[in-house]
Amino acid sequence: EFGHSRLTDRSDHYLALSGNTDGTGIPSRAGSRPEMHNAENFTPLRESIARTARALVDDTQSLVSGTGEDQARLASTAHTAVERITQLADVVKQGAAVIGPGQPDTQVELLTSCRDISNALRNVFLSSSKAHGRPSLDPVYDEVRSNAQLVISNIGQLLQTLRSIEEDERRGIRS
Repeated sequence: EFGHSRLTDRSDHYLALSGNTDGTGIPSRAGSRPEMHNAENFTPLRESIARTARALVDDTQSLVSGTGEDQARLASTAHTAVERITQLADVVKQGAAVIGPGQPDTQVELLTSCRDISNALRNVFLSSSKAHGRPSLDPVYDEVRSNAQLVISNIGQLLQTLRSIEEDERRGIRS
């Protein structure tokens, strides 16, 4: 029961976090000329976003494999996933800020990808918490796996966005 309530707490905490990628934290330069971002400033952020996103894939897989098993371990894994998605949201916001106001579509694409990952991860938390005490063939396990696949798919979309930004930088479009 302890692990189940901790997982539910993580989910509740996550509800508050998932609204954290709406772009309100991106500094704007009102009245200034739109600027293109500096690729040198974005490169370390891009690498950090990719590294954090890949680690979140591992966390998500651990959540799936731990569902229905040791609730304390599952709660610990959920805690790690919340920390990781928080890190991802922070670095995505930093990346969007570095891209600059001259690239609003790219900013929105990055932030939307992160928000989608956040919402899908929240659904993994919720479905995992419903699996507590249920037999391993219960349909809720399919729900957990389906939600986890959505997290991983959304992470793939974020990584594709990063690749597109990198390709555009190479062509000089966003230099």
